[in-house]
Amino acid sequence: MYHVPGFLMSVPAVTPPERFPGCFRSVYGRLPQQPAYLSQFDYLPASPVSLVDEYDDDADLEASLREPLRIFQRFFRLQETGEMNEESIQAIKRPRCGLGDPPPSDQNESRRGKRYALSGARWGKQELTFSVINTPTYNVMPRKKVNWAIWNALKMWSSVIPVSFRKVPSWQPADIVIKFASYYHGDSYPFDGPNGTIAHAYLPNGRFGDLDGDIHLDDSEAFNNHGRWGYNLYKVLAHEFGHSLGLDHSAVPGSIMVPDYQGFSEKPFTLHSDDIRAVQVLYGFYDTTVQTSKKTCDKAYDATVMISGRLHIFRNNRVWMINKSGKLKTKALGMRSKKLFAGIPSSIDGGYQRPSDGNTVIFKDMQYYVYSGSNQLNGYPRPVADYSLTTVVDAILHLREYNKTYFFKDDQVWRFDENSYSMDVGYPHATTSVFTGIVPPISNAFQYFDGYSYFVTDKQYQRYNPYHRNADPGYPRYFSQDFMKC
Repeated sequence: MYHVPGFLMSVPAVTPPERFPGCFRSVYGRLPQQPAYLSQFDYLPASPVSLVDEYDDDADLEASLREPLRIFQRFFRLQETGEMNEESIQAIKRPRCGLGDPPPSDQNESRRGKRYALSGARWGKQELTFSVINTPTYNVMPRKKVNWAIWNALKMWSSVIPVSFRKVPSWQPADIVIKFASYYHGDSYPFDGPNGTIAHAYLPNGRFGDLDGDIHLDDSEAFNNHGRWGYNLYKVLAHEFGHSLGLDHSAVPGSIMVPDYQGFSEKPFTLHSDDIRAVQVLYGFYDTTVQTSKKTCDKAYDATVMISGRLHIFRNNRVWMINKSGKLKTKALGMRSKKLFAGIPSSIDGGYQRPSDGNTVIFKDMQYYVYSGSNQLNGYPRPVADYSLTTVVDAILHLREYNKTYFFKDDQVWRFDENSYSMDVGYPHATTSVFTGIVPPISNAFQYFDGYSYFVTDKQYQRYNPYHRNADPGYPRYFSQDFMKC
C-alpha cells in the first residue's frame, strides 16, 4: 500500500485497456483505485504497477500524480488542486464513458484550455445506413419507443450536418449496427452486469473492420426514455452516435460529448455549440446562405484572418466573412474590403487581431497597417522591420493560447512574442519542425473556432492538431468546398 493525495489505497495489477470505444461506466458504491482510474482513462502514460516500480518514495509518487489529477479535474469541471479531494472522489464515481479523456500526448498541456476533441476519423459519404438488431429485455422497451430514441438522437446530428441516415433491415449490411447485449457479446469488450458498462461505440477509423461505427448497449441496464431512473436511452444514443460519427470527448460543460453521464434534467436536451462545431469540422455545414459564385470558388485566396469572432477571407479587393456557426455572412461575391477597413490595400499578405488592444494588423509587402475597428490608426503604414522581419511574408498565424504570432515565408517560420513584442530567439525554423506534418509553402493560415490551426496552400488546406501536435490525417482538402459553400 502507498499514500496518494487524499486517501490511502492498495493498487492491484492493472493493465490499462486500449483506448477506443465510447461507453458509459457506472461505479456506484465501488470507488476505483485512483492511479488505475487515471491510467485507464488516459491521464497517466503508464500503468499503476509501473508507477510503483518507478517511484520508490511516496512523496515522489504523489508529485507524479498531481499534474494528471489537475488534468482530470479540468476535464470534469472541478477546481484544479492536484489533490484527490472529496469533489474529485465523487467525480470518479460518476457514471461515465469508457473512452479515454485527454489524448495521451496531452499530459503536459496544462493550460491549453482544450475544447472538444476529434478522433481524426470520419465517414467519407453523406448517407449512412443503420440497423437495429434487437430491443432491451431487462427493462422491456417496445420497439416503437426504441425507434423513437434512435431517430431523435440521429436527428440531433443530421440537423446540423449534411449527413442523412437510412434504416435497413437487420439482416442487411449497415454502417452502424445497434444492438443490446449483456456480458460477452462477440467483441473484445464484454459488459459487466447492472450498473457497470452501459454502452460503447466504435469510432469510424478503420481499425475495427465491420465494427466501425457500431453501438452496443448493455442489456443488463434499465433503459427508458424519461431518465428519472435508470438511463435515458435517447441521451445515451445521442452521445454514442457522436462517437460513431468520429467525435471524441469534450471538456466543455453542457456538451453531450462530456465523458460522464448527465442524468435526468428538466432542461431541453440539445446539442451544445461545441458539439455542433466539432461535427461540422468533420462533415461541413448546411448551405443556409446564398451559394458562393463559381467565380469566387475557382481561385485561391490571399489571406485568412480571425477578427472579432469571424473568419475574414481576403482576395484582391474583396472580403468574405464566416461566423462561429460556420455560416457565410456576406453576399456571393463578397464585399469590398475598403468598406470594412478604410484604406486597406488590395491583395494583402496576411494579418491578425492583436491581443493587447484588439486592433487588427494587416501586412502588405514590406509594410503593415493597424486598424481600430474600421479606422486606420494615424502613423501607419509602418515598416515590417518593427517586427524584426526582413522579407515579405506569405502567411500569418496567431495562436491565442501562447500569445505568439507566426510569420511564414517559403519553408520557414518566424515566431513573434506579443508579450515582449520581440521576435523569439533562434528563429526562423523550418515550418515542418514547428508544425509537424504540415507541408510548406503556406499561402495563408488561421486558428479556427475549434482551436485547430489551418494552413492553406493554393486551393487546398491542411489541419494541424494542437492536442496531438501533428497534422491530422485525411488532408489536404479543398478550402472553397469546406469553407465557402462551393
